[in-house]
Amino acid sequence: MDRKDLGWITFWLLFLIWGIADLQTAELFSLAWWIDEVRHAIFGFFGALTFHHLYRKNSPQGEFHSHNPRQQKYVREFVISRIMYLGIGWEILEAVWDRLLQPNWPSWFIEAQKGSLDNTIDIAVNLIFAWLAMRFYYHLHKSALQSEEMIATEIARINADIEKINQEISRLHRDRRKKLRPALKSFFRTTKTFFKSLREKRQAD
Repeated sequence: MDRKDLGWITFWLLFLIWGIADLQTAELFSLAWWIDEVRHAIFGFFGALTFHHLYRKNSPQGEFHSHNPRQQKYVREFVISRIMYLGIGWEILEAVWDRLLQPNWPSWFIEAQKGSLDNTIDIAVNLIFAWLAMRFYYHLHKSALQSEEMIATEIARINADIEKINQEISRLHRDRRKKLRPALKSFFRTTKTFFKSLREKRQAD
């Protein structure tokens, strides 16, 4: 676990504590309702950044590291869809709470929802701020992503050059072996002829 992971865990724990400590039934467009919408905005914005961090960390290559506009658009839509799923899931849990569980608690216990308009605004705020988070991230890291892509391209070019050099070295070795065989054969023939003539000379003497 690195510092960023620890930072996000701490942030979401504090966010959760804030939400639990401030539980109250909020009438539509009241101060408490607006505070709750701020929480939805924070969830959408920082939730998107958290998802992006996790996906980017666990995919060392690919779209999450690309400067290609089409791939960045895919990443933005992918991350925003995760916020949408969580937001809709949360609204479903709130509906279950209000309809099935909350009536069995004391009458003063909070209600989670205030009608369909409240639900629609909650989901819309989640999505809008998730979208803003992704635009903010790619604008802020534009130069860094360009540098990463340039480095990756340069590494790929260097690897290709190394592969060409290895192939050239292998070819030179093959050529040298091909040239060495006739030279060795010639050397052994010359040596054999020399010793043969030397032996014949001794026999003649």
